[in-house]
Amino acid sequence: MRYSSLGIPKLHMNDLDEISMSERLSNGGLTTEEALHHATDLADAVRRIHQRGTICTSLDPNHILLGGNGLRLVQNGAGGTAPYISPEQLRGEAPDVRSDIFVFGAIFYELLSGRRAFPSEDSDDLKRELLDLDPLPVEGIPVEITSVLRRCLEKRREDRWQRMNSVLIELKLAATNARHAQQASEWKERMLSQRAQLAGIEDRLSAHQDAPDGGDRSRQSDDLEPAGGDCQPAAGLAGAESDN
Repeated sequence: MRYSSLGIPKLHMNDLDEISMSERLSNGGLTTEEALHHATDLADAVRRIHQRGTICTSLDPNHILLGGNGLRLVQNGAGGTAPYISPEQLRGEAPDVRSDIFVFGAIFYELLSGRRAFPSEDSDDLKRELLDLDPLPVEGIPVEITSVLRRCLEKRREDRWQRMNSVLIELKLAATNARHAQQASEWKERMLSQRAQLAGIEDRLSAHQDAPDGGDRSRQSDDLEPAGGDCQPAAGLAGAESDN
């Protein structure tokens, strides 16, 4: 793997294969899984910059390129611009890694919701949003993702995550939990389907036993066994745990 001068992993590909994150957002339709994937890649790229003793100060969806092989940052050397700027920068204070974490949170919010965390077009209203107001809640996302996002967007930098590596770990844990939850949901659907099949079989067996000419009931029971009767969830869930 090759790195830029700022320590960002550069995944080389044809420029035609890349689009900016702002373009992707304008197309809409990001799933939570896709938003979490891009946010994890972005957190990792920013973490690498911080490891070199540098801060970004200019994170912006226009400066983030997405391609089939991952994410790439384009640093333009300019300072942050609203709405992708931290409250302390807006007050004229010197930024630090926690300022990048706030802006990362604003971008993550946009990935999850499809709208800006601080949407006002009027400069005075936007300043008030950045300094004093919390973004509207993002509906339909796991509670652990909400927790990560909320802490990124704390107004006081002392209340935010203090290192991007902490954010990255939390995002990876959230992704793992979401994957396991999906596997558990699929297993539950299979079990509910088999329960419905078995309920029908129970009804038919009961009807056979009530009939005067019930015949060979043990053989009838064998004939009515449901297809694909896998009633052992432990194997599937154990596989999910091995991914952790």
